[in-house]
Amino acid sequence: MVNFGLKWVYFLNVYNAKKKFRRIIPSLWFVLLLFMAGKAMAQENYRVSGVEFVGNDSLSDSRLKEAISVYGTSAFKSSILGKESFFYSEDAINDDRERLLRFYQREGFLNAEIENPELKVSDKKRKVDITFRIKENKPFIISGISHSYTDSVSSLRVDSLVIPAIASSILQKGKRFRDAEINSVRSAISTVLANNGHPYAEIEPVVSVDEQAYTASVDFKIKPGPPVQFGEITISDNDRISDKLIGKHVPFSSGDTFDRSLLDRAQGQIISLGQFRIVTVSAELSETPGKNVPVKIKVREAPWLSSKIGLGYGREDRVRVFLDLKILSFLEEGYKLNFYAKHSYLEPYHFSARLERPSFLAINTVLSLEPFVRRQREPGFLLNRFGGTISIWHRFSNSLNATIAYTLERINLDTASISGAEPMDVGEIDLYNKSSVSNLITFDNSDNRFSPREGFNLSLNSKVLDMAKELGLNISQTVDALLTEEVLRQYWQRWQQDNAEAIADYNARIEREGLFSDRYRSFMRGATDRDAA
Repeated sequence: MVNFGLKWVYFLNVYNAKKKFRRIIPSLWFVLLLFMAGKAMAQENYRVSGVEFVGNDSLSDSRLKEAISVYGTSAFKSSILGKESFFYSEDAINDDRERLLRFYQREGFLNAEIENPELKVSDKKRKVDITFRIKENKPFIISGISHSYTDSVSSLRVDSLVIPAIASSILQKGKRFRDAEINSVRSAISTVLANNGHPYAEIEPVVSVDEQAYTASVDFKIKPGPPVQFGEITISDNDRISDKLIGKHVPFSSGDTFDRSLLDRAQGQIISLGQFRIVTVSAELSETPGKNVPVKIKVREAPWLSSKIGLGYGREDRVRVFLDLKILSFLEEGYKLNFYAKHSYLEPYHFSARLERPSFLAINTVLSLEPFVRRQREPGFLLNRFGGTISIWHRFSNSLNATIAYTLERINLDTASISGAEPMDVGEIDLYNKSSVSNLITFDNSDNRFSPREGFNLSLNSKVLDMAKELGLNISQTVDALLTEEVLRQYWQRWQQDNAEAIADYNARIEREGLFSDRYRSFMRGATDRDAA
């Protein structure tokens, strides 16, 4: 009977305990949710210290980082270098996940998967590292390239073989499908048609996808539109330079077949006059295609007079001062004069002038005359130099220029004014007269011109080449050696810039914690430390 009572009391205690536990379960869940929410809210204010990608076998980390907005910043860069940090935001990370997915799809990975980013949080340092895990899956391959016309081609001025050649030069069967290449073909076809009288052409790429074979074929639907001619040409905002001179540098006339490339050529030839700050040449295309397209040329003239003045002091030059004047439309419309004057201890006087005449014999040819007189101080004597240079510069294309110049110079030696001796009866000594002919060819197809990343710039001076041959230099080996040295220099300079963060972190850690082998390097300790050991 006693045992039964004890069992009953035990049963009631267990029952009551379970009942109380069930009552506090909702409270426990609530506390847990508050804790997780607090952790998530805390991460919102954490600095993103690193962004990594896993599974991106086909696309580099640098390309993926350019496709997203989040970026990592080390403590050194944010605190010492002052670089702005990116703070964690769940919304921003989700947006970047979508950006990565769209980027992969544009690169031909239509079935790519981007998993939820992994976070490595450091509450102590208030930072978070983000890892994007990517499943690229199989990319789609181009299986066919074609084009078709949706309008009459009786008036088409483009050869039937040109468009297929353009498409096959950019797109290749068996290569990975990429949106950028599709758009490049579309733009190239549009440019060819616009340069041959069809500025209203419409090109629409139609992509057919075979999901089982992982292939895609592209058909470019082309609507050429009506053939068009240049219409009325109007010039505005020019005061000092006449319409006649500007129009002389326009390579087309009203009634000519429309060619978009001639608009850029006209802009370049007008700018080459050197009389304008801004030149725009635009075709006024209307919403309703017509037979004639008017062209508007707007210019902003540069000031007719500009100057530069400099004053300085150096240990050898002592006080030096210079004046540089530029006068536009000097003597005659379109002419340009540059006058330069300088004085210093080593060069008591230097006067030179450069007069340029545009459109000499041809539109893209400039004739220049450059007389000069100089007095140079050397130890024990003075050199008096005077002469001049006549040169012709011609632009063959936007990338290729050539110059031929003839220089005549007379040099006199004056020793009395330096030594303090009595002047000789013969006066100054005529040392020699010299003349030379030089040719310069410049090729520059770099893009873009202000911060070039593609192409190259090459200049060759015939006079320098002749001297190199006389000295027995191997031009090819010399250029190769100098280029190799410069490439290595810039390579390691860029390597140090790219790894500056890692180098700084390493140096900071060594300064803070020291090297593992420091305790064994007795030669680095002082004499007292060695004695104590």
